[in-house]
Amino acid sequence: MIVGGHWAAALLVSAGAVAWVRLAVVPSFNTTETLTRGVEHARSTHTPLPSLARRVLVIVVDGLGYDRAASLPELEPLRREGAFRKLLADFPTFTAPALTSMVVGMGPRDSGVRLNGVGRGVAGLDSILVSAWDAGVFVRVRPRGFSPFADLVRPPAQADVVPGRWAVVADLAQLPALEPPTHEGRRAIEMEWVHLGEVDDAGHECGASCEAYGRAAAHAGDMVRAMAARLEPERDLLLVVSDHGTLASGGHGGDERGLTHAFALAWGARVKRGVELDPRPLRDVPSTLAVAAGVHSPSSNLGEPMLDLWELPEREAAARLVEPFDQTMAFGCRLRSVRACAYVDDVREALGSGKAGPDEAGALYAAIVWDRDRTLEAAETGAQRRRALGAALGASAVCAAIARWLRGVAWPDRAAGLLAPLPGAIAYGSVLFLLGYRPTLSAMAGEAVFVPHAAIAAGVGLAVHVAAARAFGWWRGEAGFTIAVAAVSFVVIAATAGADPRALPSPLVSVLVIQAAPLVPAWAFGAALSATFRTGTAGRSRPSSATTPPSAGRSESGCSDEDGCSRSRTGSPPA
Repeated sequence: MIVGGHWAAALLVSAGAVAWVRLAVVPSFNTTETLTRGVEHARSTHTPLPSLARRVLVIVVDGLGYDRAASLPELEPLRREGAFRKLLADFPTFTAPALTSMVVGMGPRDSGVRLNGVGRGVAGLDSILVSAWDAGVFVRVRPRGFSPFADLVRPPAQADVVPGRWAVVADLAQLPALEPPTHEGRRAIEMEWVHLGEVDDAGHECGASCEAYGRAAAHAGDMVRAMAARLEPERDLLLVVSDHGTLASGGHGGDERGLTHAFALAWGARVKRGVELDPRPLRDVPSTLAVAAGVHSPSSNLGEPMLDLWELPEREAAARLVEPFDQTMAFGCRLRSVRACAYVDDVREALGSGKAGPDEAGALYAAIVWDRDRTLEAAETGAQRRRALGAALGASAVCAAIARWLRGVAWPDRAAGLLAPLPGAIAYGSVLFLLGYRPTLSAMAGEAVFVPHAAIAAGVGLAVHVAAARAFGWWRGEAGFTIAVAAVSFVVIAATAGADPRALPSPLVSVLVIQAAPLVPAWAFGAALSATFRTGTAGRSRPSSATTPPSAGRSESGCSDEDGCSRSRTGSPPA
């Protein structure tokens, strides 16, 4: 009956760990439940100033980090003739959340898009491509070999979306044959988004330090220059951006320095020449494109336009800020009303009249949007720590109570038995390490690969635990203790991930909760097996009563030490 209790506990703990990851943690990465859900947002009622460019071409070089782009010879002519800067990518550093930031104007915490794959985040998000189309700008999307790109940049249904690697080549070939477009100056005539994925493909194959990655980066630079050659720099704008960097060993998704540093390179109409500007977040891209195209910023935008890309008189820069400033401040103050919101109307009016400039507007951006980011991050960190501490204390108290109630069944008889959970855990972690996994999302494989790998690691961990139990004589007490450790450990980790889908878990916890889940069944079922094998062995090896005196190994009460019966609480022999 006691061994059956070990199996029941193992099944319960294992099912709980797997269910939590599948039903709570994974859905919290791509979620509709964020703090922006249900908060009204609308485009500004102020009219944007005329466009700065006739054509706007946006090229996304997937996986090319800032450091490599800054030294890439193929991009050097454009860097010399344009403006270059670092773009800060939010964790998790995947393509889907980064592209969402670039078209919607929100980071992953607010948009709800945090992983690649299925999920569009919070309902009702606006995009710069839809805003441009609504203003009469023709929108083209060229995903080339990455078909999800057409959905991730959220174009209008009527946009010209042509997949295939040769679509861009065909566009470049026919452009010179077309009649020069008429441009009345109110807004741009077209906005095109192109995806170059060869760099990211090479990065996944062998990392940013291999020759293939270097060749792919050089090829991407050549393609960018070829597309720039078809534009008129006096009238058109080229904006080259990346979504994240790539580790030297390969992969991305975590918060390592090289991954969070993307880049932006602007070239063309009125753009500053040969300058490197201060870093800005990815969410500043859509409002920047809105200013360039002379259209409204997306209604869901929380970014600040990068007006420092252009040579603009201060009064013109202030006037161009009115529309995006009005939109972002209205949305930001609906999300979180602070004292600075009382100054928004005055600063907006001062921008329009030339009495205030970008510095005054930037101060309010910082007080309303940036301060909200810092406050949310601090609140989430504090809440996660409190939940982890509460879960640890609660789970430990429950396990301690059970151990006291079932002494000898859920607690080791010897101090050495406290080491019982270690062999299986070390074996499990070692197998994952040998398979290339590390405690970062950058080293995580997709579900189709990770699940078989985790099953192999769990099987090895289970076998090692059983072998160690037989070698060291661990039995029911150690088995119960191991199951308790599995439960407490996972509850503590799980309390910080998935409990609140609105919160963004820390980079470490995000990966630990997924990697640790398969260890729980390995621990739990290994412990139950070790108790079962020892019971079976004990039953087979026990001598018969016909040949063994009652006093040899059995007390007057009929209880043997091998049966695991408790001794007198005082340690004295029974009367």
